[in-house]
Amino acid sequence: MKKIAILSGWTGAEIEIAKKSANFFKKYINCNFDYYELPDQLDEFIKNKALYNLALPVFHWEYWEDGRVFAFLDILWIPHTFSSYNSHAICLDKYKANTLVSDLWIKVPEQYILFKQDDFLKIPENLAFPLILKPNRGGSSFFTYKIENNSDLENTLIKARDELDDDIVLQQFVVADEYSVSVVNWEVLPIMKLEKKNKEDFFDYDSKYESEDAMKEIWPEIDRDLKEILENYTCKIYNYFELKGFSRVDFLVDWNNVFFLEVNTIPWMTEASILPKSWAKTWRNFEELVQEIIK
Repeated sequence: MKKIAILSGWTGAEIEIAKKSANFFKKYINCNFDYYELPDQLDEFIKNKALYNLALPVFHWEYWEDGRVFAFLDILWIPHTFSSYNSHAICLDKYKANTLVSDLWIKVPEQYILFKQDDFLKIPENLAFPLILKPNRGGSSFFTYKIENNSDLENTLIKARDELDDDIVLQQFVVADEYSVSVVNWEVLPIMKLEKKNKEDFFDYDSKYESEDAMKEIWPEIDRDLKEILENYTCKIYNYFELKGFSRVDFLVDWNNVFFLEVNTIPWMTEASILPKSWAKTWRNFEELVQEIIK
């Protein structure tokens, strides 16, 4: 009989989001499972590892969405959902992921990287503002800012020196609509569009998780050519990074230009999250979604 270990928690800015995602799986899973919140119950999980024939790790951002939990489970010889260590590690590194995606002939907003070890001092000259500033390995738009000028950049980097243990990516700000394409085991789900109240705005942490006024989700009848491009690009990226299970790829669309934004190897999972909502658009329930993920 299949018994699953659901792993979540850890530390960092997104621990509560990770636990909410874990609660989604706990609610809709239809087989025997135990839940472990790490790091507090790490020793207990290791002691009981022989009980499980599958692990379902649910972490966001630092401390294991970067792939370390999957390498850890491989060492323990416990099969797991989702992709390999390498896939998660590369995809969480925005600068590397962007660089690799551009090799697929998919447009990526122009980008620069500032290294923490250099105290963010090596700033490229003649930057074209506005820019988006974000942590290289951060998630959910945490510490993400729209930078309007050099003074704004300097002040934000001063703040980053105190608050971040990460490199910084500067990226061209594209006035565009954001589209999210969810994939479950190679099945491309209905595409969702995030519509901004103001085209010049961007989605920071508050607008994604706290404010319903800054954005709204719509499920448009997408132009056939655009739909084909988004689905084709998503499958290319899913294949190129050797992703497994489910993931979500986000794009920016400015008229006829489609830009890659990011790939999320462990998307946020609640009834209100993009991927579960996209799944529901196919007239299947959340129990079927979880079953598809753990099969």
